[in-house]
Amino acid sequence: MTRNEYLGALRQELRSLPLQEQEEALRYYEEYFDDAGPENEQQVIAELGSPRELARNIVENSVFSLTRAPQPEPGQEQENAFRQMEPPARQKQGRGAAFWILVILSSVIWLPLLIGFAACILGVLAGLVALLAGIAVAAAALVIAAFFCIGFGLPLFATSPADGILLIGLALVQLGGALLCGIICYLVCGKFIPWCWRKGKGMWQRQREKRGQTPVTGKE
Repeated sequence: MTRNEYLGALRQELRSLPLQEQEEALRYYEEYFDDAGPENEQQVIAELGSPRELARNIVENSVFSLTRAPQPEPGQEQENAFRQMEPPARQKQGRGAAFWILVILSSVIWLPLLIGFAACILGVLAGLVALLAGIAVAAAALVIAAFFCIGFGLPLFATSPADGILLIGLALVQLGGALLCGIICYLVCGKFIPWCWRKGKGMWQRQREKRGQTPVTGKE
């Protein structure tokens, strides 16, 4: 069945309605087909169901709105009936568009906050990287200085044992400082950063699980 055949059959099924309401109903579903596009014609027909079922629902909703609604504006009752018959896929598209409009309008509030938060995170990371780089450079400098002290201290044992011992002792202190810097780098890179990553990942997963367990209500 094509679009024109479907709408023609729907017109025949809506003969019990006043002519104005028939035209409004047909115009509404013509626009719905136009929005979906020719490539989705069969999908729209499958969503709407048979013309007889759709017409029966339109008539029932029209009667309901005319008998129960408190004096709506002219034409509004039929539009409400068509809205109630609107397929779920189109309703979701409307809610998605409203969500993105709200996001864009509220960007003047959350965008500066997001940029500030990101800048803080980047600042902390940059400071941590600079600290680790400084510790690594200090450790390398201490190792180089220790080798120089050993190189100058060993020959002095023959002529001036006291100076030789002093230089060797200084070299040992420098090697100890370099070892301490290496331990600090290991604790930060090998322990602290992975611990922060695991904690952050665990919190993120728990939040996702909580959102997934939120009870579904009748309101969308």
